[in-house]
Amino acid sequence: MFGMRANGRLVSIVSFIIAVAAFLLLTSVAIVWAGGLTYDPRTHTFNQTSMIVVDETVSGAQVFLNNHLISETTPYNIRYLNPGEYDLKVSKDGFVACEKTYTLARGQVAEFAPVLIATKPTVSKVAAADAPTYIESNNFDFGLSLYNGELLDYGTLKTRFTASPVQVRRFGENYVYQTGNELRFLDLSSNNDTLIYAAPTSAPQKIVIDEGNWQVFIYSDDGTITRIDLQVPSAASAS
Repeated sequence: MFGMRANGRLVSIVSFIIAVAAFLLLTSVAIVWAGGLTYDPRTHTFNQTSMIVVDETVSGAQVFLNNHLISETTPYNIRYLNPGEYDLKVSKDGFVACEKTYTLARGQVAEFAPVLIATKPTVSKVAAADAPTYIESNNFDFGLSLYNGELLDYGTLKTRFTASPVQVRRFGENYVYQTGNELRFLDLSSNNDTLIYAAPTSAPQKIVIDEGNWQVFIYSDDGTITRIDLQVPSAASAS
């Protein structure tokens, strides 16, 4: 009986030690994973890695890192990157791809919020009840100015135009501008400059920006209202 009790205590002690060891191991793994650490067997050390956080603006987009497809959905976190330069591209059929190059330092977390605009956005006529109210305004939003073809936003140089636009509007961190009869969307984070509408004349168009719905409205003197759905590819481009 005594021997059985002793063996039982020994088994309990060994089980406890194993449970504690397993807990410490799992805890260490969790800490390493959360901290973005990788183990280098050559130096027997843990190294802190970097990460790129890819946000979502359009569902079903693909993520490429250095020209290799790594995800077919967004948002997506690219973990365990060593310090260095990385080329990132987010694309989807029917949309203008967004590309950006990062030079990551050790432990850096970079964020990329791609602005995916349809290659040929859907353009349609809408009733006044389905459009925001147009309010007469200057051709340049408050704080925007143009000097020798350079766009300044509250005095900060944003870009240089080869042909000076007749109007510029903010669209979040981006801009909608008109040059000649072309209305264009300018995404400075990816250096994309996309034609979104060809107006019938080169006169400054009366436009209203609806950032929340990714729409631009154009108001004609005859009462016609045109809506441009920036993230809805036209049927022609989808076919």
